[in-house]
Order: sequence, then structure tokens, then C-alpha cells
Amino acid sequence: MRLSRRGFVSAAGACLWASAYPARSATPPEGAIDVTQFGAVGDGETDDTAALQKAHAAGRPLYYPRAKHFYRITQRLPVTADVTGDEAEIHCHQDGNIDTAVFFVNLTRNPIAIAGMVLDGEYFGGDAGEHGHGIFLGAAENVTVRGNTIRNVYGDCVSVSEDKRRTGVCKNIVIENNRLERARRCNVAITGGDGVRIAGNSIYRPVTALPTYHTAIDLEPDRNDVSLARNVVIHDNTFDMEDKFLNLTKCNQTPTENVSIVGNVGRANVFLRINPSAKAGNIVVAKNVFAAPHPAGPAIVINGVDRLQISGNTDKTPCMAGYRTLDIQASRATMSDNLFCG
Repeated sequence: MRLSRRGFVSAAGACLWASAYPARSATPPEGAIDVTQFGAVGDGETDDTAALQKAHAAGRPLYYPRAKHFYRITQRLPVTADVTGDEAEIHCHQDGNIDTAVFFVNLTRNPIAIAGMVLDGEYFGGDAGEHGHGIFLGAAENVTVRGNTIRNVYGDCVSVSEDKRRTGVCKNIVIENNRLERARRCNVAITGGDGVRIAGNSIYRPVTALPTYHTAIDLEPDRNDVSLARNVVIHDNTFDMEDKFLNLTKCNQTPTENVSIVGNVGRANVFLRINPSAKAGNIVVAKNVFAAPHPAGPAIVINGVDRLQISGNTDKTPCMAGYRTLDIQASRATMSDNLFCG
């Protein structure tokens, strides 16, 4: 059950679920082309894949007007220019295959913004794969994902990755003020990203309705010569879930480093887990407020971190017998002004 607006308030007075709503545009931005000009119908039944792929292939900024129902697609839409919507919905019945991602941004360096869209993967069961993403970024640069709702996806709401040929990773990515809901895997996953800002998003996931594996934000570089996660800002997000909010795990020889985790507010059984495989360094954890709805262990579990700062955090979980907030091992840490249990 989601927290009530009165039930969980940050130090700044911001209520959970109050921050992120689609940045809709009721009229096309200057220079943008209306996708209905390419034959897209948006009646929820017609397959609009071909029309929308043609629209995106034009290489011009696109505008999605809100349709009577929603735009139905069966294959991903390659994005090469700005996309703006009037809370327009795109549905793709995902099957775990990468080809059923809704938006695909690959090997582009020109600035691109995706805003005001509602992307729905129609996932409510199955474990055939993990790649049906809302937005898949493959070695893309200078991409902003702002003010969207992304929900019911088979894989991740937003996947920040290397391209499939492993020639590079994403750089200068902004993911902010989105509603990220009911992902089978992660709300945001970074397997290949250098310079990623994740801020002001609202994250919701009813664990009882979906498979048990889930992390709201996952920094998990693959074990190859390209993947990495570094220079990541995770600020001022709100979350309501029962598993992990943030997870740092496997990598290759490139450490996961320079990660700032500040001002996040919400509930999760594990707020932060850093595994020694991440080889993490220069991690800042500050001014976060969290609570565990059903604690089965510490809320923060850290192992093998070089240069760790933990300050000004508050654990609102009741300090019952046997519960403790923190478990740190083999790390070089400084701590101050935290309100923790145990």
C-alpha cells in the first residue's frame, strides 16, 4: 500500500508521491511534427508500429498528441530527435525481448529530450527475458528523460547501457521528475553509464503483484571490458516498495565510483546495498530518510568500499529488538549525525 501524503514527510517538507508528474505539452513545440501526420491512429487497437517508425525515421522532433485511447506498437521505436507528448500513451505488449522496448536510443551524441509521455509495457506476469524496457539507452550521450510515466515494463523503466557491440557507454544522461512504476526488474538500471543524474523521480512497486527480484535503482556493470557505472547522482527521489531502493554490485576491472546518494525519501526493506564485487569508491550517503516496512536485516549493508561518507541520514523504522540500521564491513568510512537503530 502506498504511503499517505501525511504519513511520510522529508525534512524539507516534501510529501511522498508529490514531486513527479508528466511535463505535458498541449500544443506541439516549435518545429515538432505531429505523429498523426504519418498515419498513427491511437485507437488502442490499430498497430501503429509502422507509422511511428516512419515518423521517427524522419529525424525531426516529434509531438505525440493525446489519443482517444493509446498508440499500440509491437516493436521498438528508434529515437533520433526530441519527443514531446501531451500525456500520450504508447503500449507495447512486452515479452522480455530487447526488440519490445518502447523507445530505443542508440549511439547518438546530439542532445535528445523525451518528455510528457506515458509508456506502458503491459507486463503482469512471465519470466521469459528481462529486456523489455520502457526506454533503452545504448551508448547514447546527452539524453534527458523528464516528466514521463513509465510503467508495467518487462525489464527496466529506463536502462542505461553500453551498445550491443560494446563500443562505448552512455554519457551525460538525466533522468528526472518521472513516475516509474511496476517494473519487473529495475526502475533505473545502469550497466554502462558515465555521468548519470537520477533526481526527483517517484518510484512505486507493489512487490506482492510481481516477481520478487527488484531494485529501484541498480548500478550493475556487466563483466566485460566496456561496462561501468561512475559519476552518478541519485538525489531527491521518493520511493514506496518492499525490496531494495539502491544496489551496487558486479563489475569488471573498472570500479563503481563517485556516487552521490542524497535527499531520497521513502520506504524499502533495504535502502542501500553495496557488494564487494562493485569495488566501489568515493560514495556519499547523506540526508536520506527511509523506513523498512518489513525488515529482515539491516537497511544499509556495505562491504568493501573505499572512501565512504554517511551523514545526516534518518531511519524511521521502529527500533525493535534485533533490528539495526547499518552493517559495514571492510570499508574506509566516516560517519556523522545519523539517526540509526542499533
